[in-house]
Amino acid sequence: MKFRKALVCLAISAALSACGDSDKKDVVTSQPDQGPAPVKTVVTGVAIKGVLSNARVTPYKFVNNEAVMLTEDELEDAEIITDADGNYTVTLLDYDGPLKVVISPITGGTTPTEMLCDVQDGCGEVEFGGKINLSTNDPDFSLSAISHIDKDVVEPVRLNVSAVTHLASSLIESKETIDASTITTTLSQVGNTLGIIGDINTLAPTNINSTQDIVDEDNENELKYGLINAAIASSLFAGGDGATQSQKLAQAAQDLVDNDGEFLVNQDDDDDFELALSDVLSLASSLAHYMVANIQKDFDNAETTALIESLSQRATNLTNEAVVKQEQANDDGRITPISDKIIEGGNVDIAAGLIEDIRVFANLFDLNKASGQDVDTKGEAAIKLSEDASLMVDAEVEKFTLVSTLGVAISNIQMAMDAGTATGTVFQLADWLTGTTSSATGTVTFDPENYQFMVNATEGSEKATLDIVLEQSEDQLSVSLNLSGELESTGAKLTLATGSMLKVSFDEAVTKAQLDMGEVPMPSAGEVSLEVTLTQLATEIVTNPLSFTGKVSTQVMPVLVPKVVSEWQVGEGESQIIEEYDILPKHISLSGEFSSLAGDRISATLTIDSDNAQGYQAAGLAHYGRKFEQNYQVTVSQDGRSIVESLEGGETFTYTFTPGANAGHWDEMLTITDENPKARYGEGFERTLSFRTNSTALGDEYIYAYHSSHQNTDYIYSQKVSPIDSTDDGVANEYRAYTISRSYDKNSPITDDNKPIPSFTNTWEFEYPDGEMVSFSEEDFSTYATANDYFAGNQFLNGNAPMDVTSSLSMFKDRRTSGRSLYNGDFGILSVNDYQQLSSLSNGDSLTLNTYLSEELLADAYQLDVSADANEITLNLEQSLVSSLQLDLVSPANFLLTQRMRNDYNEMLELSTIKSQTDDIGLKDDRVTVTYHMPYFARVVTYTPLSIDADSSADSVEVCDLWGDDFNADGLLIDYDGDLVIPQQDNCYTTDSFDNAFSNDNYLHYMSPYEISSALTVANHIYNWSSIQTYLQGVGVAEGYINADDVVAGSSHTFDAWITEPDQVSGLESEDQFLNVNAALSVGVTLADYDVNLTLNGKRTALEDGELNLTATYQLPGEDAQRTFTISYITTEQQQVTIANEQGTSVVLTVPEQTDADEQVTLGIITVNGEEAAEVVMRGKLLLVIYANGTVESL
Repeated sequence: MKFRKALVCLAISAALSACGDSDKKDVVTSQPDQGPAPVKTVVTGVAIKGVLSNARVTPYKFVNNEAVMLTEDELEDAEIITDADGNYTVTLLDYDGPLKVVISPITGGTTPTEMLCDVQDGCGEVEFGGKINLSTNDPDFSLSAISHIDKDVVEPVRLNVSAVTHLASSLIESKETIDASTITTTLSQVGNTLGIIGDINTLAPTNINSTQDIVDEDNENELKYGLINAAIASSLFAGGDGATQSQKLAQAAQDLVDNDGEFLVNQDDDDDFELALSDVLSLASSLAHYMVANIQKDFDNAETTALIESLSQRATNLTNEAVVKQEQANDDGRITPISDKIIEGGNVDIAAGLIEDIRVFANLFDLNKASGQDVDTKGEAAIKLSEDASLMVDAEVEKFTLVSTLGVAISNIQMAMDAGTATGTVFQLADWLTGTTSSATGTVTFDPENYQFMVNATEGSEKATLDIVLEQSEDQLSVSLNLSGELESTGAKLTLATGSMLKVSFDEAVTKAQLDMGEVPMPSAGEVSLEVTLTQLATEIVTNPLSFTGKVSTQVMPVLVPKVVSEWQVGEGESQIIEEYDILPKHISLSGEFSSLAGDRISATLTIDSDNAQGYQAAGLAHYGRKFEQNYQVTVSQDGRSIVESLEGGETFTYTFTPGANAGHWDEMLTITDENPKARYGEGFERTLSFRTNSTALGDEYIYAYHSSHQNTDYIYSQKVSPIDSTDDGVANEYRAYTISRSYDKNSPITDDNKPIPSFTNTWEFEYPDGEMVSFSEEDFSTYATANDYFAGNQFLNGNAPMDVTSSLSMFKDRRTSGRSLYNGDFGILSVNDYQQLSSLSNGDSLTLNTYLSEELLADAYQLDVSADANEITLNLEQSLVSSLQLDLVSPANFLLTQRMRNDYNEMLELSTIKSQTDDIGLKDDRVTVTYHMPYFARVVTYTPLSIDADSSADSVEVCDLWGDDFNADGLLIDYDGDLVIPQQDNCYTTDSFDNAFSNDNYLHYMSPYEISSALTVANHIYNWSSIQTYLQGVGVAEGYINADDVVAGSSHTFDAWITEPDQVSGLESEDQFLNVNAALSVGVTLADYDVNLTLNGKRTALEDGELNLTATYQLPGEDAQRTFTISYITTEQQQVTIANEQGTSVVLTVPEQTDADEQVTLGIITVNGEEAAEVVMRGKLLLVIYANGTVESL
């Protein structure tokens, strides 16, 4: 019905139209031809320098190399605005060719264009992360980017707009021709100069204003791009010349255009704004550190550890890059740009490009030894140059001995001037070297007002001309030593350029008076900055002298570190724990060039950073020397006659002093108690010490008596020290000490030699309950020249006469000069090392101090098991096998002894076998052959009886001793070359008996084969049961002991181990706490017309582990382009290496387990942007690449 109505209405309308004007001609109407629908190309991107929101997006085309705004007919939507995150979308209609996108502020609207401030120090009055109103503050600001559009490509085009793309687009517009090639080349040049890997148009620079965006970022190159982009913004805001961002950005762009894309490396001395590459890279490094701090503030460290490590490494890399750029600068201070060589074609072609990169480097350095010749490759020549340079530095620097001589002289002059014994300003060097072997001559001129030394000295062939100036900062918080001059030795000349200096900083002001007296506090930091030239001098021997020119700068921090000082260092009976300062590197930078007279050159730059060096606290010692906070207390009574010292969780020592009626008569009782169930003395320990002084005609006689008792042992001791007149002149000329003692082992049966101890008589001799007496023997004594000699040797008197001892405190202080040790059953022996505080105790004092673990206890760590037949013995430490013995005995002297012993060096079990067998040769004694198959050698010893008469008894024994490396499949002895060992006459000798022959052989443990009846008989010869020592990796030497009488067939024992020799001697670091070190090393060299640059980046991820990345760049001979690829290696994944390049090509190579020779093993898959393009395989010894199209080539 509706359709019919429509037809009627249409007919009526047509009729009315026809009748409306009869004078008009007939009009024929038709619809226009629409043609094909326009091809749409979608362009998306983000505008960021920080993020620009509500900004106008204007697309341009190029007509005759001039940018012309696209018309509404060429755009689906002409009004394009960035969103709140800076994103935009442009839809082009039927467009091919170069496209320029310009981002600019909207003016006059209600909503301003805003840009986030991504400058660490703020953008003028706007803080980091704040919003800048560009519509009012800088309406002329704009950013641009240029790409090339191919409308036949259906995928959206990514075109991000940043400060970096803006600089690149300015360069592109300055070219004579703007086409795809020009655009690609220019983008690559700008990206490479700034160190950005990848296409700066398609990479999205990370928004560093958002820590969440940084945490979520999974592309290292985009993160670096974000830092570089923000660093350019920081450069624009630096300085106060009043110019706007847009004006400075325009200046920077014009500077690049004027210099054909060559970036300025360092700013000039004038005040005009200049965008300098070293500033950008340094600011990016600083910004990376700033991001680390922000992330640590906003996120749990456990979630972002890897990112923080990566950012710290990135900061180090950027710092190193800044130094590298300075070294690479041309004479005009600029960097020549270079683009990447892009491999055209499909994925197989691109994958083949990475393989070619690897092959080029293998050939340059002859990594696969393909040359097989005596001719060195250029790579090997470069390595030799670097080795020669290292040797040159080591050798020549050591020859500058005059420096130490000057140090002695200047120190002597300074001390004499401080003491007022030296006046004047010019000093003859020879006058101030008394007592030395130096023959140096010359002068030292000193300006005391300016702390300046001027040295002109000669010693033999050495010369020195130095200017040394000490300067103090105005705030008195730092002191600098400025150095310049020359040192010359027989082989080299060292030049220190003006500006070289050493600087130390303090946390508090240091006055000039303190400097004069040398009384300054510990520095809080130090810096070294040297600009040096070291030139090797040509001689008849050195025909190709080397030279080095470069800069060295360091920043260091002191940290107090606990250390174990071995006994030979301190001259004491045991190792000690000390604390001393170590110098930690916060930053190290080395840069320069080695060159030879022949023209070979190597440039190198090294940067090392430790982001936690400042404020770093030493981890402490984990075993020997482990610190226990405030767990020792000592209290002295008001009269000093009672002392109580206690260890938390351990022993309590109580000393009680009782004076006698006469001087020199006194007793002291010591009781040791311990509530720890693992107490070493069980229910306790008690000791009574008595001294008596009696007058005689020749002088005082001394009695020293001692009695101790605990649950296992009683011990009694008495000593009489008498004056003796051995010359019969009525005067004592010596002292004789008569000693008696007895002990009682309560755990052993009572015998005549082991019975309950006697008691003291009134003359301090001994009497048993049955009346048996033990008296001093006039025949058994030791002699002292004087009584003082005896006092000095007595462990309790410590040089004091008994009558001078009036309290326990006086003895306690004298005995504490070497510290104090107490026992804790959970840890071992803990010592107090604060000798000064212990020796300064007074009556009524109480002290609480730290202790250190001086002998670590590993309770029940050793396990010893003996089989019921005594033919198998195993010894374990911490449930790990230390050694085992197994004997298979057939008959006397016919056996196989198998021993497994852990190698303390590599903790691997090593197998040794000793086989003995006898042969009847018609005499009473058989021939004995002993075969040794040891880890590092093989040996056969034959003992043959010889008889010279008819009684068949051996009159002598011939011993033939053959040594080799191993045994072959037939059991024959072979040497290291695999040849049979042939007996020679000089391998044999004759001895008079089997006993003598066997007793001379330590490899059989000096035993006769006939003596070996069980594994236990061998073990009793091998092991010193009273001192079993085993190295425990990371801990030290574990020592244990067991009563040999207890080691019997069928027995099993557990016993303690004590760490007596620590493995760790410095408490600077531990597995859980260590310096976060990041390093970057860049090396540049020309090899066979290839300009090669290698950059090795490394970050420490654990105490002994890290991640390494090698970036290799080489410029092709005769081309202006370069190729770049990276090799990544993680030390914890030692079987894997990742290789990748800037075109999205990557391969993870995995070293296979041992395989059959004919088996083909896949080492890795080469992918291009995630798609498989080739397979790397090992076939026998061949490395092959099998491409997706079936092509195969060797690597």
